[in-house]
Amino acid sequence: MAVTPAQNPAAAVSNSFRFLVPVVVANLVQIVTLPVLTRLIPAEDFGAWALASAYALTIGGCATLGLSSVYERNFFQYSEPRARAALLYSVVACAAAGWLVTGMVTWWWRAPVANWLIGTNHHQGVLLVAFAGGAATSLKDFFMTYLRSDEDAGGFAIYSIADKVLTGVFQVVLVAGFHLGIQGVVLGQLAASGGVLLVLFARFSRRLPWAFAWAPLADSLKLGLPILPRVLVASLSSNIDKYLIGHLASLGAAGVYAIGQRVANIAFVYQDAINFVYRPKVYQMMFHGGDTAPRDIGRYLTPFAYVSTLCAFAIAVFSEEAIRVLAPGGFYVAIGVATVLSLHYGSLFFGKMPQIFYARKTYWVPILTFGATIVNGAFVAVGIAWFGPIGAAWGTLAAGALNSTATYLVGQHCYRIDWEGRRMTAIFATFALSGLLTLALRSLGTPYLLLLAAKVAIAGGYLWLGHWLGIVTPANLGMVRDVIVGFVRQAGRLGRVAEGGVRD
Repeated sequence: MAVTPAQNPAAAVSNSFRFLVPVVVANLVQIVTLPVLTRLIPAEDFGAWALASAYALTIGGCATLGLSSVYERNFFQYSEPRARAALLYSVVACAAAGWLVTGMVTWWWRAPVANWLIGTNHHQGVLLVAFAGGAATSLKDFFMTYLRSDEDAGGFAIYSIADKVLTGVFQVVLVAGFHLGIQGVVLGQLAASGGVLLVLFARFSRRLPWAFAWAPLADSLKLGLPILPRVLVASLSSNIDKYLIGHLASLGAAGVYAIGQRVANIAFVYQDAINFVYRPKVYQMMFHGGDTAPRDIGRYLTPFAYVSTLCAFAIAVFSEEAIRVLAPGGFYVAIGVATVLSLHYGSLFFGKMPQIFYARKTYWVPILTFGATIVNGAFVAVGIAWFGPIGAAWGTLAAGALNSTATYLVGQHCYRIDWEGRRMTAIFATFALSGLLTLALRSLGTPYLLLLAAKVAIAGGYLWLGHWLGIVTPANLGMVRDVIVGFVRQAGRLGRVAEGGVRD
């Protein structure tokens, strides 16, 4: 029987909110902690942290041998709990071995790597701890992907919230209480992610029988290894802006850029959470939707396109107000960075479609990623040379737009989705023009009260667009309100359900 996108609206919204609650909590934690951290840690140290984190993402990403990119896809090939257990434990064991090997190499070469990457070997401790934190986060994400794919939204929310809250608490205590500076930031992240990983591992060990099998691991590696160059190149591409700013400008400029990126990254994390909601359903329709699946998927995704750009829109328009609240005057250059990068993150919607992975044509991935890295590096380098940190953001946006276009065309070649063209054009054209208009008004020196009035009008126009699309309606708003109230009232019960274990 064909699977269609039809489902109980209240249940769909409820499940979506359980995935989105951790994002809301993470943003609240960041809003509370960032003003403390930016006033106790200089911009240069933020730059060192940004470069160390970029190294962990780049080198550590290769440690998983591409398994993190294909695990969710392969999860849906199995329905029996023991088969899913064998896939999970086999993949986690292989990824852990990869992290261990790359960690030993990093330990041995820590001084020269820190000296080359950060400009001084005094930050080699930050490099090592950031790498360990990246390993804990990477391994934890396999278990979180299981919960998400198994539609255990309650368990996913509980552990995600615990991770974000503990990270914020540990960082503030270590920085403000123990005066550890940037070391406190990376130690706090490691302690939180490592602790949640241990709890998850204990829970899964109790509820899901241990199993190891070469067949699912080999099948995953068959898909993952061809995209390993893509993982490396993608990590380089997404972090090349920080590398180049640190080397072509200064460590302080990299720190300012990192703050702007951290604010804009709220939109990226929010969009990823939305992606968690629709992607399993898209996979399900691809595998079981029949001849009508391309059209059903297109209709199903239109509201998600609007909702996924909503947070990026808010940051693009109101980044000035956010930065002025979250950071002291020395970081105000980050206002433009946050605006431009939020436009970039909002434009990544089409690049998140799973068409290439579903069609098993992963050989396209390294080709696209390598091309994107070359273009991104060139654009970012030119942008830094001409305009400094804000130029890097513009270069990232331009390269990202080209990459998203190429990914869209290849994805349609692999599996054609019948998009609702008129509605999708309205969403992304309004989103882009709103951000660009806000930048133009600010660059022209528009008086703040007039600028603020224009921003409010722009926001009203975007909400009207949502109403025209049939998304922002009294009925939907009422349903969202009821779901929020119900979610708050049942938070305790969700926690008990989450602790009941992985559903069989």
